[in-house]
Amino acid sequence: RRYVNDSFGVHLRALKGYSVGMFGKSNFNTMEGFDRWFQGSFLGYGGTWEDNESPGFYYKAAPSEYATALLGNKSMEWLRRDNVTGMGGPFFLYFAPHCPHTPAMPAEWYNETCVGVKAPRTPAYNYTNSGFHELVARQPPLSAVDAVLIDDLARRRCQCLLSVDDAHAALVATIQ
Repeated sequence: RRYVNDSFGVHLRALKGYSVGMFGKSNFNTMEGFDRWFQGSFLGYGGTWEDNESPGFYYKAAPSEYATALLGNKSMEWLRRDNVTGMGGPFFLYFAPHCPHTPAMPAEWYNETCVGVKAPRTPAYNYTNSGFHELVARQPPLSAVDAVLIDDLARRRCQCLLSVDDAHAALVATIQ
């Protein structure tokens, strides 16, 4: 069976009349079944998003619009405007920001946070073993520069997750 025009949104709407919104990154081959969708996996500021409420189904974000905050705001707008939370009927909100995947671009208002955060140094960190597969065994140990870059990524991911926390808190407050 081919899964064209078959998403969990289709099944939720058919099952109990759910109102279904999808905001963020997805691997769906269709937007059928979603009452509202705003999708993309843009990181940082600006970008163009697929949007079922914009002309031509594309939304061009302003250079000042931060992706994770934009997704949270569009989600809350859907909840409030369509009165999803007060209709008494079931709804499903799929919220999937691309953050903190690389390149992990934090919101500028969190640039000074997560100071001192470093990547975990588990026993597997920088472990080498000549008994591994040849492609792995040939890799040199991480250098001091590598460690700095790895820690910088961990810090930026921490900063990005603060924006995800903000969006989740705002969504919960909207629903309550």
